[in-house]
Amino acid sequence: MLHKSDKPKSLIAIFLHPEQSGYNASLTLAQGLRNRGHQIVYVGYHRYEDFVRHQGFEYVCLLDKETFEDLVKKPGPQTTWKLSGLMKEGIEQWLETETPDLVLLDQFAWEQAGAFLKKRIPLLAINTCLAGFYNASIPPVFSPIVPDTASGKANVIKNVMAWGKIRLFHGIISLINKKMLAPFVAGIEENGVDFGWGEYGRRLLLPELVLCPKEFDFPIVPQTFKRRIYAGACVRSSSNGEPFDWPEVEPAKKIVYCSVGSHPRFARHRKKLFSAAINALKERPHLHLILQVSNPKDIEQFHPLPANVSVRDWVPQLEILSRASLFITHGGLSSIRESIFHGVPMLVFPGVTDQPGNAARVQYHNLGARGNAAKITPDALGTMIDEILQNENYKNAAGDMQTIFRQQEDCRTGIETVEQMLS
Repeated sequence: MLHKSDKPKSLIAIFLHPEQSGYNASLTLAQGLRNRGHQIVYVGYHRYEDFVRHQGFEYVCLLDKETFEDLVKKPGPQTTWKLSGLMKEGIEQWLETETPDLVLLDQFAWEQAGAFLKKRIPLLAINTCLAGFYNASIPPVFSPIVPDTASGKANVIKNVMAWGKIRLFHGIISLINKKMLAPFVAGIEENGVDFGWGEYGRRLLLPELVLCPKEFDFPIVPQTFKRRIYAGACVRSSSNGEPFDWPEVEPAKKIVYCSVGSHPRFARHRKKLFSAAINALKERPHLHLILQVSNPKDIEQFHPLPANVSVRDWVPQLEILSRASLFITHGGLSSIRESIFHGVPMLVFPGVTDQPGNAARVQYHNLGARGNAAKITPDALGTMIDEILQNENYKNAAGDMQTIFRQQEDCRTGIETVEQMLS
């Protein structure tokens, strides 16, 4: 509890899309702002209330668990927009008693902007991935297109074709949802904020804080989008939870870590990748594989496991990466940031949404290589592992990018941007 003499400089609210990676990425920024004397309060669904409070921050739950759980029993567009409407009502009720000086609003939660704008509360958009706005010179983050390393530009025709498919999809979705979308869109536009569009559909035309260093993005992106500010590394310095049981790993062996994230349903070919990794490491007893699976049933078919393979349904990822020599990943931005933070080269087997574009950036910066989980074999994966571990260029590039990330560990640019908005 703050005393009168400890009155905060300002009240900053953070509203994020309900994804663990976004919350993780925001913590360094939030802590830095709090250290500067600002009061930070997260606002959102019940799902992350305990997590945020455990990190020492205030949390305003706008929708009770029972209502949420009852609604999601019937998934679909109507449920989605019903939830958004209830959240908007919750924000409006909260704003009757609190008036934040600034709101950091996730671009994925653009529909909530109207409630804040109506109260004339300034907004700063937060981008928890590297998605952007349509531009023919820049490949969409949904695509695997890699710009030319000399010019930093990609083939415009390929870009336009990739963007065209995305635009068509969102055009159809907007038409279907037109009636449900209308109140949210009107509430934003009538308060002076317009929309652009990008990979995920509508995006607020506001200054945007990207939770990643700009050096990992394609150089043409920050050169093109002048209202796009890159906050910094946005990586926590340590993992939460129980430490890993290291005695089972022989100290002399290099560690290969494999994980496809916390949402296995989006990694359709994960079992094929897991099988390839296990069998590739069976032929490489000088290495040790730590395999993280979200669903323990995924691994039952592979028993008995080789002695140099450890399988867990959860691992402290930052702790593992601090000792790993190679990371086999699905390409989520959170995992990639953490791998770079520890200077670990990657093999990226991207799945959906922004993962192909993240993998393209790994390849562009020579931080590793990318593959196709649907077609991978033990021999092919073994060859890729050998190449990454034996070619010092990958390790050196990862080390160079690690230096950049460590220099931006405190998210100073993000903190300064927020304070400029407040002033």
